[in-house]
Amino acid sequence: MFLFSGLTFSIFKKSEKLIISTIILFLVLLLGFQIYAQTVAKPRGIDRGQSASFRINTWQQGLTLFIKFPILGIGFNSYRYGIKEYNLGDDQFLQSHGANTNDSSVLYILSTTGIVGLISYSAFIFFLTRSGGRKNIVLIASLVGLSIHSIFANSLFYPFILIWLLFKGVDTEN
Repeated sequence: MFLFSGLTFSIFKKSEKLIISTIILFLVLLLGFQIYAQTVAKPRGIDRGQSASFRINTWQQGLTLFIKFPILGIGFNSYRYGIKEYNLGDDQFLQSHGANTNDSSVLYILSTTGIVGLISYSAFIFFLTRSGGRKNIVLIASLVGLSIHSIFANSLFYPFILIWLLFKGVDTEN
């Protein structure tokens, strides 16, 4: 997310200095993540592979529900019940908070509201961007990064992100 947002912002600003700075900062973040993985996660037994496996499983659940209900989806508050009805998760998973949503915002929108919901949400974002104006580089760069991030996490529904997008989209002075 950082890399895509930073590069988008740098390209709009037409600054090679910002592009190089973004890439260097991204590499520093990768190095920091590697140091964290070796010094904190590995000694404490944090298994990133298991976490990735669970994430892929929720993606498969969301895709299955979308395929079954492609036009209107299964319904916004019916996600857990769809997983139960189509045997997409065990009892332990169904009792967890993770059964209420998907790890991907895009798959969550598709599985709960279908193509109609995805088009509606996309139109909302498009008109938000248009109202913010083409000169609102920060909003556009943020949306590029958020779009990438929302594939891997349910970030489109974080209230603080939505509120910030709304304020940035209606900000006429940018």
